[in-house]
Amino acid sequence: MRRSMPRVGDDPRDLKQHLSPVEQHIAQMMASEMSHDASVAARLDRVPDRIERIEPRLEIVPAA
Repeated sequence: MRRSMPRVGDDPRDLKQHLSPVEQHIAQMMASEMSHDASVAARLDRVPDRIERIEPRLEIVPAA
């Protein structure tokens, strides 16, 4: 198995070259995650308004 893996030399430039795609992938994942979080937050922000519209339709009286 080790024979099939590319050899990373002792030169730091080689290491940087191999890490660049990993760093790019991590950055893409973080951006995607942030976008997803923003989408969820926007949906959660609308929940109280939706409940206020639904309660009268169902004739739900809030507990005092």
